[in-house]
Amino acid sequence: MKVASVEWPKSEWKRINKPKTLVHKIKECLEKAIKEQVDIIVFPGFTGCFFQQLSCPDRSIMSLINEADSREYIEQVKELSRKYKIAICPGSYWQKEKSNIYHESSLIINVGCGVRLHKSGSGFTSSQNIKKSNWEQIKKVY
Repeated sequence: MKVASVEWPKSEWKRINKPKTLVHKIKECLEKAIKEQVDIIVFPGFTGCFFQQLSCPDRSIMSLINEADSREYIEQVKELSRKYKIAICPGSYWQKEKSNIYHESSLIINVGCGVRLHKSGSGFTSSQNIKKSNWEQIKKVY
């Protein structure tokens, strides 16, 4: 299994000024990963949070965090995973569960099914019954 980690220098982040630009940048990384025969690609932490901020530039960070709506970002990444047939860890995003807000990430497998890792210590939820030890093995490869 081959895992790639994406790192963007500060200057690259500054060039991304719209959600569409961020998605295009993600596509570029996926195309490169496919050429390198990567199985899983991991995007930087806060990538989903950044997408949300770009989507609502007139809103404060706190209002975005309180809303914690990552659906648009996750749906776009799921579609990219289906298209490119690669597993994607989309970076992190805000997730609301009851009255709690978590900084969360997931592993999106190319059929569009995600494994979510929760900050709450309750472990994770799996729609494909993937065991926690499998995630730990992935981290070791990375």
